[in-house]
Formats: sequence, structure tokens, C-alpha cells
Amino acid sequence: MSQDAGRRKALDMAVAAIEKN
Repeated sequence: MSQDAGRRKALDMAVAAIEKN
């Protein structure tokens, strides 16, 4: 797994958490 993929996943989770609030 590339670092870029891990970074994108973390960003995705952050966005989901923000949208949930």
C-alpha cells in the first residue's frame, strides 16, 4: 500500500467525521 493511499483514507475518514457533525 502506498503512502498516498493511506493518506487519502485518513482524509476520507476525517471528511466523514466532519460531515457527521
